[in-house]
Amino acid sequence: MNVKQIAAKLEQLIGRQSAADEQAAGLDIELQTLQANHVTLQQQHTEALAREHQLRCDYEALLHSTQTLVTDRDQLRNRVAELEAANKKLTNIVWGRRSERREDSDQLKLWDDTAVELSQDQLAVITATAEAQRLSDEELLRGIKDRREKRKATPRSEELPAHLPRRERILDLSDEEKVGLRHIGDAVTERLCFEKPQMYVDRLVRRKYVKPDDKSAGVISVPVPPAVIEGGK
Repeated sequence: MNVKQIAAKLEQLIGRQSAADEQAAGLDIELQTLQANHVTLQQQHTEALAREHQLRCDYEALLHSTQTLVTDRDQLRNRVAELEAANKKLTNIVWGRRSERREDSDQLKLWDDTAVELSQDQLAVITATAEAQRLSDEELLRGIKDRREKRKATPRSEELPAHLPRRERILDLSDEEKVGLRHIGDAVTERLCFEKPQMYVDRLVRRKYVKPDDKSAGVISVPVPPAVIEGGK
């Protein structure tokens, strides 16, 4: 092997070494990129675990709050049922018939059918209680009577407030019914109506007619439509 061949071999080896160095440098860059990506993925994983833990804590807190609200709701429902029963009982006692004001004899008994000897103090207590109940009933009846008399004595205003909007409806006879009649005026009836979220006055204007040649017929008009409350006030 001469010198030229050795030099050519040496150049080839140098070229291969340079390519290997470049490839090794590229692998180093890829390794650094992979390491950076690995660190990023680890950070994201840690953040995801933290978010999962926070969401789990929030869920448990919401679950506890929901259970507390459900328990409070059930207790309030039971309390409302008790108050409604008590209110119904008190209403029957105050406003019901005298037979409804007494407790059922099977539910409440001061004593059974056997003879019981009461002391003077016990008799005095029972008598005082009965007298207090009688006075309370009389006072209640007087208050009801006074309120009724006061309502009767108070003059009733038939005019509805002027600031309320009014919707006018014309109630008229049919064309056949108006044949031979002469219009002499209107009869106005106002009713207070409610409409969510506002209320208005239903103004009913009824055309009134008379027969010019027959005064005995009187005034002819459409009757006022029926209302839930007499007068519609």
